[in-house]
Amino acid sequence: MPDWTVHKNNTPEYRFLAIREPLRDQLILKGLRAAQPRLPFPTMDFNQKRYKIFGLVTNRDLPGDEIIWWHRGRCGKSEEAPGVMKEDLTGGQLPSGFFGENAAWWAIMILAFNVNSLTKGLVL
Repeated sequence: MPDWTVHKNNTPEYRFLAIREPLRDQLILKGLRAAQPRLPFPTMDFNQKRYKIFGLVTNRDLPGDEIIWWHRGRCGKSEEAPGVMKEDLTGGQLPSGFFGENAAWWAIMILAFNVNSLTKGLVL
C-alpha cells in the first residue's frame, strides 16, 4: 500500500474497492469483422466476456457492498447543483473583468438558484 493512503494519528485508513460490471453483448453481423468499440471508460476482458471496471476510494467503515450501493444512489448528484448554476443560470459566464461586478453577478445567480430550488420544492 502506498505511503499516502494511510494517515497516522488515529485517522481512518483509505480503502480501495474495485467494481467489475459485465457489458451487454453487441449484435455483430455475420461476415463483418468485429471492431472493438472505443468506450469512454476502462474495460477488461475476462473469460471471453467484456467488463466495465472502475474503483472507489473511501475512508468509511461500512461494508463494501453498502458503500457501492450508497455511491450508486447518489451518483451524479454532487455535480447537479454546480451544473445548474453554471449552465442554466449563467454563473459560468461572468460579465466583467472586475471583481466587484462579478461578485454581484454571482450573488444574484445564487439568489436565483435558491429561489428556483424553493419554488420547485413548494410548488412542484
